[in-house]
Amino acid sequence: MAVLISDSSLIIIKDSGRKTGKNGNDGRMTGKLVKKCNVNAVIREIAEPCCKRGCIFTTSPQTVLNKRTSYWGKSEKERAAFVYQAIEAGRVEDKGNLLMVDGVLVCSTAWCRIHGIVLSSFYEKLAEIRRGDKKGDAPRQRKKSLAYNLAEEWFRNFARNADYMPNSSTRALPSCLSKLAVYQLYTEEMAGQEVLTRSMGASAWRLKTHVTGVLTNYRSSAYAFIDLCEWPHDSNLTINVILQTLLLVKNSMGHLAPVAYFQMDNCWRENKNQFVLAFMCMLVEMGVFQKIKLCYLMVGHTHEDIDQMFSCVARRLLKKDALTLEQLKEEITKVTLRRLKCTI
Repeated sequence: MAVLISDSSLIIIKDSGRKTGKNGNDGRMTGKLVKKCNVNAVIREIAEPCCKRGCIFTTSPQTVLNKRTSYWGKSEKERAAFVYQAIEAGRVEDKGNLLMVDGVLVCSTAWCRIHGIVLSSFYEKLAEIRRGDKKGDAPRQRKKSLAYNLAEEWFRNFARNADYMPNSSTRALPSCLSKLAVYQLYTEEMAGQEVLTRSMGASAWRLKTHVTGVLTNYRSSAYAFIDLCEWPHDSNLTINVILQTLLLVKNSMGHLAPVAYFQMDNCWRENKNQFVLAFMCMLVEMGVFQKIKLCYLMVGHTHEDIDQMFSCVARRLLKKDALTLEQLKEEITKVTLRRLKCTI
């Protein structure tokens, strides 16, 4: 539980029963409760007029604290449902909405202040109710066409011929097949019946890959490291790419320069984090380099020469599809920029 102490009173906020963190409580939600239930802030808020009727002046600070404790102790979905119910149970008048607080009707501004709700959030939910699409309702099911149902059954039967994967529930079709080829088989077998449009089979299956590019000043070399997205794209991938590049440069030069300059993107997940910095320190500590300078471009000015390399690769792949890894490597190496080399 969280305990709030002020000059005027002591308020104890009970735990809402959520999964606790390292300190024994939900730090995020406790922070919300502490912020919303600050006694001095509550006194200041209820001292300001809300409307000509002065609805807020009829509410005591303790009532506000109790209401806020109850409201902000709920989950996000429960809070949204509470607001929806309050709006539907309220009354609409010419001068605005009136909502119930302990049997007393108050204006919407006072109701939001009492519960610590931002007024814009309240009006968003009010607009959702008027449109009839409030969040949490079951989505409207779109009626499926006859062609869709027939196609769904055909593709389900077609997938039975696929190979089962030993480590997952997915099924793999031969790599020689494309969406266009499958669509042609579908239309041939469904001749005389309603079929889906050709747009679903207009393009070939694309190989899901990730390419990491590296430029080196030695002989103006360029490297492309390809993976099949089987690993997380984080600092571990970046460190392995740097290691592979250093090995390639050393095998080509016969040695490494005493000072290394690295320039990377500002992505915190892959490049700008403690693990990459620790790896750089380790290279110096082990004597691989005497000094390393690590540079990041200014935010908003990150377009550099490696973007030109990827632009050339992208233009190449727009003209030529690569359905296999070998084809992808072949198309990338045909880019004449800096003798581009590929590594998987």
